[in-house]
Amino acid sequence: MPSSDPPSAPPRPAKTPCGRPRGGQPDHPGATRERREPDTIVPLHPTACPPCATTLAPTLPDATPPQTTQVWELPPITPIVTDYVQHTVCCPTCAARVTAALPPEARTGYGPRVTALVGHLYGTYHLSYRAIGDLLADVADLPIGLGSVVTSTQRVSQALAPLDAAIHTAVHTAAVVHIDETSWREAGQRRRLWAATTDQVASFRITASRGRAGLDTLLPATFDGIVGSDRWNASNRSPAAHRQLCWAHLTRNLRALAEGGMRDSPWARDLLTHVEFMFTAWHTFCDGATTRAGLQTAMQPIQSAIRAAVEDGRTRTW
Repeated sequence: MPSSDPPSAPPRPAKTPCGRPRGGQPDHPGATRERREPDTIVPLHPTACPPCATTLAPTLPDATPPQTTQVWELPPITPIVTDYVQHTVCCPTCAARVTAALPPEARTGYGPRVTALVGHLYGTYHLSYRAIGDLLADVADLPIGLGSVVTSTQRVSQALAPLDAAIHTAVHTAAVVHIDETSWREAGQRRRLWAATTDQVASFRITASRGRAGLDTLLPATFDGIVGSDRWNASNRSPAAHRQLCWAHLTRNLRALAEGGMRDSPWARDLLTHVEFMFTAWHTFCDGATTRAGLQTAMQPIQSAIRAAVEDGRTRTW
């Protein structure tokens, strides 16, 4: 989740036109739909010759291989309605009336697929409760009240709770974790959405606090791995030896200095050159062109150059 620029940040420079026209470029690879086995085939034969108006019989042989255009369509969506009839009988021993119990999937009035779809629309597409109800009624002819939408989202949350706990545990035991937070609204109140991501999983928490109390719900203070973060105060609890500042933020600040026309602009431009070398080495490693040992070897002179440039900037009188 990239953070937005603070009010104190200098304005970003206007982008220089690249000279290319809008839209797809000639070298763009494009994207095509996969072909599937058709459910229906509609043969189309020409009926008349445009130049001479001769009537063409459908039995004429093809002069070239036929062209096929595949059209995708949705079937009419109608809900499957099941009646669970609960019979009540009298016990022959004690004469008590006994009614058959409803199975768990029938107790809410909506089946598991409806419940999963409601959770997907709410959690993935961020539709409001009312919009979810309108969508199901309009598209699937499935009426559902606001209360049932809320209940369905709660059922999905309960079902996902064990998975969320497992993800949370995986984050706490990871070697490297990246954390960030952004604004969030919950029930009309301003909240903070915290995220902790690894190369395998991502864990989220919504809190009222942007400070360390909020961060503690996401990542314990005892975490001993490497933490990648921005420079927000709450993240300062991590010791320097276990912390990696976000290079996107650092690069953005350096670029603003380099393009600001100030006395320290040449220094920032020189430092950006070293940063570009660093990312070139990193992308070479990511592309598989070198090993991690090769990356570490390539990074040694770059680290030394960046450290020297930073120390030079600290001692200068601008």
